[in-house]
Amino acid sequence: MSSFHQTHVQLDQQVKLRQEQISIETKKVIEYIEESVLLKQQTLLDEINKEQKTQEEDYRSKLQLFIEKLDKEKAATLAELKSSFHKRNEFILSESRLKIDKLNQQAYQAKINVMIAEQQLAMTKIDLIKKQVQIISDDVAQRHFASKTTTTVIVTSDGCNPVETINA
Repeated sequence: MSSFHQTHVQLDQQVKLRQEQISIETKKVIEYIEESVLLKQQTLLDEINKEQKTQEEDYRSKLQLFIEKLDKEKAATLAELKSSFHKRNEFILSESRLKIDKLNQQAYQAKINVMIAEQQLAMTKIDLIKKQVQIISDDVAQRHFASKTTTTVIVTSDGCNPVETINA
């Protein structure tokens, strides 16, 4: 029984450890994605600022001859730049959201797979313990033909509710 309890405790510890590792790696990847988004946004902002400065210099050189015309062109160009910035920024954010969602889904599936694998391992160990109990019980019964002994083993998965009862 002590071996079974120890196996159960080890299983819980192993599952928790592996799930924490998955969570840590997931957090690192999310932080990387966030840093990438900030870098892309800053680069985009730098490009737009550079383009805006270029446009302003061009406008200044033409300003003396075409003040009214250039004012209209400038307003239109800045509006297009702003619209382009918003569209490109939204694309970057949308793309990042999709990556994060996919990563979270993969991490969730990995955690589920770990739990399933650990449960299967635990069930294999429980089956082995049940077989060992049956062998010992059969051996005891063969040694004591005149006496009748009933051994009941209750196997639980959570320490409270019986999963299987073996009468030997």
